[in-house]
Amino acid sequence: STTSKGSGTSNKVVKIPFVITTSMKQELAELGYSSPQMKQLTPLHATLLLQHQISPADKEQRLPTLIQQHEQALEQEHQRILEEEEQQQQQQQQQQRKEF
Repeated sequence: STTSKGSGTSNKVVKIPFVITTSMKQELAELGYSSPQMKQLTPLHATLLLQHQISPADKEQRLPTLIQQHEQALEQEHQRILEEEEQQQQQQQQQQRKEF
């Protein structure tokens, strides 16, 4: 697995699985999560906890911030894609004008 220790605040969008996989459950157990605690997690929560190696003791304090950062990264990625599409449309329009 690719887990990075520390609280790097990079604005990279994390790929989130649809379900919490068996290997993720094993890694969560190694961090100290019980089976009932894992059942309360969403795949996003589990992914962020593993990526940042957050123990159950630190979860309540750190998870809300990580979720907010993830949502901001998604929004930035969305904006970047929209801007790219707009640039491509402008280039196509310019190209079409040259052809006429």
